Amino acid sequence: MGLTHRSLSVALPLALLALGCDSQIVSHSGTDAQPGLDAGGGSDGSQGSDAQVSPDGPLPDGLPPDGSPLDGSLPQEDGGVPPTAFRFVAWGDTKSGTSVLIDLSTQAKAFNPAFTLYAGDLVSSGFPTSSADAWKTAVNGASSNGMFDITFPVRGNHEGSGSTSAWQAYFDLAGVATRVGATSYSELQAELTYSFDYGNAHFVGVDVLGDATAMTSAELAWLDQDLTAAEGRGLTHAFLFWHGPIYPVGGHCCPTAPNIIDVLNGHPIVSATFHGHEHNLAWVNMDTLRYSNLTHGFEQFVIGAAGAGLYACQSGRSDWCQSTNGFGVVDVDGNQFTVSIYEQGNATPIFQDSFTK
Repeated sequence: MGLTHRSLSVALPLALLALGCDSQIVSHSGTDAQPGLDAGGGSDGSQGSDAQVSPDGPLPDGLPPDGSPLDGSLPQEDGGVPPTAFRFVAWGDTKSGTSVLIDLSTQAKAFNPAFTLYAGDLVSSGFPTSSADAWKTAVNGASSNGMFDITFPVRGNHEGSGSTSAWQAYFDLAGVATRVGATSYSELQAELTYSFDYGNAHFVGVDVLGDATAMTSAELAWLDQDLTAAEGRGLTHAFLFWHGPIYPVGGHCCPTAPNIIDVLNGHPIVSATFHGHEHNLAWVNMDTLRYSNLTHGFEQFVIGAAGAGLYACQSGRSDWCQSTNGFGVVDVDGNQFTVSIYEQGNATPIFQDSFTK
């Protein structure tokens, strides 16, 4: 089954209301972009004419109302049933731009996510302790705001294959899963390729050191088996994240990855993928107009602009794109999820859309 889009100007999901948002929110309808055409950034990374934002004033800061949970989720049902409404943040690509990441962390922290996904290129080269510590300080907003403790990262090409032992020694992602209340944590390689469940969704991080075509045959086989197991647990969504996008949106990279498409075709649980690498912010509705061999659609987001040098969007390669620093806030509510993208220093989302399975 494919995904459908719904304009948020009609009705706001209950999850957003319970998480502290109100109805003064802008929307970007996924139905107004022509397939195969760039509804946002052109070659200069500028915003398209259809992505208008409301002048009705800034959004609230996203803090939960008094008495609501502090972990980005709605209260659990009686008997400890995991929530089907929760929030997470997606971001990536800092390298040496830690001052930008400090600002983004402070901004993203106000949305009170249950956890965050970080799609690689934390540092500029390798993974020396000094660079890792600088990234950790920045992702904590230079204020020990706790975002590091709830972040699931994967490596990018700038970490490189030589960083394996240092990376594995630095992170304890099974511990992060326990801390945020995730379940069914599984690994192909410790701290590198792993998965977990949260609420009604499955999350998979894959160690891809650059373009998506760098995903190994062992990783592809594990991903296939891991998604099959998640489907067997009756989950609604799967959200996948690694560095290079499946479908490139800018001039920085990369070939489309048919081997990944072959795996995803067998798993309608996949709702969206999140990537970095291209140093911009973009959305692509993945359907047969984008890739003819797809058997079910999903959404691809490139949210890889958290301090690394920006790259332009390529005309015709996305449904929306901007070349600016920012992060994504994802609200899951039952069979629906809403993605809001914020740029650095702007309390109003520059993109927002809702998707329903």
